[in-house]
Amino acid sequence: MKAIAIPLTLLIGLVFSLPALQAMSEIDINKFYTEKKALVKETVPLTEKERQAFWPLYDDYMKGFAIRINQRIEYERGFAKNTETMTEEQAREAIGVAVVGGMIAATVMSLLFTPVFFVVMQKLSGFRKKNPEEEKPAKEKADVKQALRGMHL
Repeated sequence: MKAIAIPLTLLIGLVFSLPALQAMSEIDINKFYTEKKALVKETVPLTEKERQAFWPLYDDYMKGFAIRINQRIEYERGFAKNTETMTEEQAREAIGVAVVGGMIAATVMSLLFTPVFFVVMQKLSGFRKKNPEEEKPAKEKADVKQALRGMHL
């Protein structure tokens, strides 16, 4: 069973990732980064002093990001080319990376999005729109205040 599960998992993963790899190879990365930088310039208002500090940092970050993206693309292309000659250890490593990466991504996303969804649903449903104290009738509030005053005498 194990001998069938690993190749089947790899095959399914490759079927879904190959179109993405082909699409990524057709994208002009430099054009993408240029347009992204133009969008950031449009939407982020910066003073001249802030610009001088921000853009060198941004450019360095994007260069490192581009290197990591290219490394990942090359890794995936090499992986796709070597599936037939891949050893069982390499297959296990690839599946392990995918599983651990997926678990980490799911954990991070759940930590970020669960509170956001809770607040959004709370606002959409109208739950707790009013303070519970505001919902009490005025007579009941007066009775509570009277009782509290009487206790402290």
